[in-house]
Amino acid sequence: MHAKKVSLDLRTLYITEPGNLLNHMIGVQLEGEAEHGHGHGHGHGHGHGGGAGGGELRGTIFFDRNICSLNEWGDRTVCTKMAVIGHDARAVLMADADPLGHGRRLWNLLVDGIDDMKFHLVEYPSAGLWYLVVNAGDKGSATAPLFPRAAFEAAT
Repeated sequence: MHAKKVSLDLRTLYITEPGNLLNHMIGVQLEGEAEHGHGHGHGHGHGHGGGAGGGELRGTIFFDRNICSLNEWGDRTVCTKMAVIGHDARAVLMADADPLGHGRRLWNLLVDGIDDMKFHLVEYPSAGLWYLVVNAGDKGSATAPLFPRAAFEAAT
């Protein structure tokens, strides 16, 4: 197996009731290398195939607590003006096999400065998607699908 470059620039949709995610939007920008089967370098993070392998990504996770109004498309319109908080992050590919046999890959997401929550990224190559899993201990867990950030930028 050989390592491939992986570049993720993903974010959640606006989450009206964030619950255990504690934020209305979360973004993930990570780069690194992973064994064959991860990302194809187009910023989408889609993989090809499954199986265990090594990998490490580094970058930033962004937390946006701004409260927004939404239009009929689900687009944010009027929002509060709190700063978006960025934390250095490192994702490490775990060797755990997908318990449901779907070929998903589990990444442990280590976030600097946050010790009371556990984060994981789940790569789902056959579906072409990633999602975030947040475990807030006694407060419970939550998941959020991640989408390419570029999909939300206006076409020029």
